[in-house]
Amino acid sequence: MFLNVDDTSHIYLSLNRLYMSLLMVAPMALIMLLVMRSMYPNKGQNGGIVASSLIVLIMPW
Repeated sequence: MFLNVDDTSHIYLSLNRLYMSLLMVAPMALIMLLVMRSMYPNKGQNGGIVASSLIVLIMPW
């Protein structure tokens, strides 16, 4: 999104962009854990990722 920015003063951060990024990353993390289950053997860490992704997805409702 900031590929063609000429000056750093033209970059502005917003809560809307953060919110949309989190809503994009949460389902992607769940899908990756489901599809590539054998690549992520740590069940405790996987549970944390699933829980945090579900919280991020449910929190806006």
